[in-house]
Amino acid sequence: MKPVQAQFAIAMIAMGGGTAAGGAVHSASQWAYGPLGLLCIVLAFTQAKTAKSAALVGWIGGFCYFAAALPFLLTGYAAIGITGLKPVIGVVALYALLSVWWPVAFALAFRYGRGVYAPFLLAVLWSLAELLRSYVFPAIPVAQIASILSQMPMVQLSRFITVELLGTFLIAVCATAAFDMTKRRWPLASIAIFVGASVLGLWASKPAPLPEMPRIASISTAIPQAERWNDALMPSYIADLTSRTRTAFDAGAELVIWPEVAVPFFHDELTTELAAAKPPEGAYLALGIMTPIEAEPGRFWNSFLILDSNLNEVARYDKRQLFPFGEYIPYAEELERLFGMSTIAASPNAIAHGAGSPLITLPGLPGTIVAQICYEGSYAVSRADRGAAGAYIVNISNDAWWPGVGARFVEQEARLRAIEAGLPLVRVPNKHPAATFDARGNPL
Repeated sequence: MKPVQAQFAIAMIAMGGGTAAGGAVHSASQWAYGPLGLLCIVLAFTQAKTAKSAALVGWIGGFCYFAAALPFLLTGYAAIGITGLKPVIGVVALYALLSVWWPVAFALAFRYGRGVYAPFLLAVLWSLAELLRSYVFPAIPVAQIASILSQMPMVQLSRFITVELLGTFLIAVCATAAFDMTKRRWPLASIAIFVGASVLGLWASKPAPLPEMPRIASISTAIPQAERWNDALMPSYIADLTSRTRTAFDAGAELVIWPEVAVPFFHDELTTELAAAKPPEGAYLALGIMTPIEAEPGRFWNSFLILDSNLNEVARYDKRQLFPFGEYIPYAEELERLFGMSTIAASPNAIAHGAGSPLITLPGLPGTIVAQICYEGSYAVSRADRGAAGAYIVNISNDAWWPGVGARFVEQEARLRAIEAGLPLVRVPNKHPAATFDARGNPL
């Protein structure tokens, strides 16, 4: 390949990856960029002359896709004063890790794809690569290909075929269209299938009735991450939290929910402060808080804690899915030494994985809470959990890490999985408005 041709091909692949992410950041006005970006990547793949060049298409396309979908990751470090080259190296390395399976899929598709089956083999292998990066290594299931459709009626099909298979369908449609275009044919079949799936999704998107749920009040907060440990500001911040909580209970709320790690204290350090937010008889206060592990000094659980009218713990869920390279670092010491990767946690691996069930029922109140903490909204809800009586998702989050598009991204990740599960979603963040969606993802 001539140098100019190579540069043009690389630019096209990079544009495809970045453009595809334009849909994956969940903007209602940008969804069309997603299929267009996938089309560009497949068109570049069809021009590959060797398995090595096909792999290069996959890696460049994947790297640019994740870099464009997740540009806000650096704000997490900046929020707590970690700047300079180290966090940049860490985030760039994370983009590379997220796309590490793409070149394998593209090389195998080049090697074994033949004739009319070539686009379908590419779609299957590409989707398998996404499964591997989501659940094997680096085990981060964010920015799924199907999220490109999160603002389209077609997203409702995820309830029947899962988010991952919806992504496979989208890739197959775009790949078939690209192969047709290389043969100078109009991709009429792909367009017809895409339109048909959209109509089917529109039929399935009618508003869903809510299960019987308690009267819920969400207490959104607005404390910047850099000020979270400012002792001078804490009294007024906590006073505002407790005052609004008291007002919510007085107005008839049966369950008041605070965001993830709403205050930088342990439960037993807040006896006096929580007394001002004490629930009435039969009501409950749910708050995000860190729970120390008595058997392991210096380690904590990121918890969703529920207190009754006597401020006694009636239920607690400890976050199970921690964000790799954020809340913990696999092989922390080795990666810090070799690549300069740092963690936004208090210290490497200070936060422990929880092990309990996310299902919470509260005496006297209807429904079953499926508890999620922040990033866990990117994971599929298990069939057992979604089948609980009167199940609804409560996702608490600290969006102070991700201002602007980052907060929107995290919210829509949780919404996408809630649609797949067919469950209502109540999301309570810090530094971002609270939101409630029905089982079809319609805001309430």
